[in-house]
Amino acid sequence: MGANKRLFTFHFLFLAFTVLLFGDGFVARFTNRGLGFTI
Repeated sequence: MGANKRLFTFHFLFLAFTVLLFGDGFVARFTNRGLGFTI
């Protein structure tokens, strides 16, 4: 559980960083794929 939470936090921070770098359009597609892979 602890490792899962750490991994989730890292993934969330990575997505936030990507949003700042590339903007909404790229991240929207990337997040969609990410969510499909995670769930």
